[in-house]
Amino acid sequence: PMSDAHVGQNTVEQNIEMVVTQTKAVKKVTSLPVGVKMTPNVSDMVPIAQAAKDAGADFLTISNSVKALAGVDIETGKPYLPAYGGYTGPAIKPIIQRFVSEVARAVDIPISAVGGVCSWEDIVEYIMLGATTVQTVTAVIWDGYEVLEKLISGLSQFMERKGYNSIEDFRGIALPHITTVQKYAACPPNHVTLEQEKCDDCGLCLKVCFYDALYTDRQGHLNTRPENCDGCGLCVETCPRQALSLK
Repeated sequence: PMSDAHVGQNTVEQNIEMVVTQTKAVKKVTSLPVGVKMTPNVSDMVPIAQAAKDAGADFLTISNSVKALAGVDIETGKPYLPAYGGYTGPAIKPIIQRFVSEVARAVDIPISAVGGVCSWEDIVEYIMLGATTVQTVTAVIWDGYEVLEKLISGLSQFMERKGYNSIEDFRGIALPHITTVQKYAACPPNHVTLEQEKCDDCGLCLKVCFYDALYTDRQGHLNTRPENCDGCGLCVETCPRQALSLK
């Protein structure tokens, strides 16, 4: 890989010239497909990905681990590990999904996505964001190699249920629906709506609403004030009965 969060300062994959030089050097000495493993420790992966492709890379792996610190032992005041290392697992999935989608939209090259894949749903998400293949490591470490059968089975059942004959049938379908924060902020906001028949008046949503968009009436039933709603969606995520939605 061009990147390794465990050693050095990730200078290779953060330097376009070095990416080009090393990719071309490898291409000269092998007839095998050459892939470049990208680092997430950059602000913009697209120029580096484009440079790797232009240098002859056959595919990209997105991505390596996120540079992180393992935490501090508050009793001793010392870090659990005395050096920065690579952080992986489910927590980095949103970060890697961002990079996969950005590169998929800008660079025409196969992408092998890796980062936080622990379920067949994770695989589907990455493919819908433009990945050609998907890798997993954490799931195997946690649950053994038998987890791979579960991932494949879940993916197969999903494709059968949706009528997909190939991953190409749904690869990248999420990309047209991604926009910038600026454009999204300019859109008319969604407001909370309530399906009263689903609500059991548990009150969980009231605890997370900061905008006074939810209240209980004199009979103790939940009601909404859509005009106060900011559209943050926190109440929707909190509701265990799926009685709330944004429209």
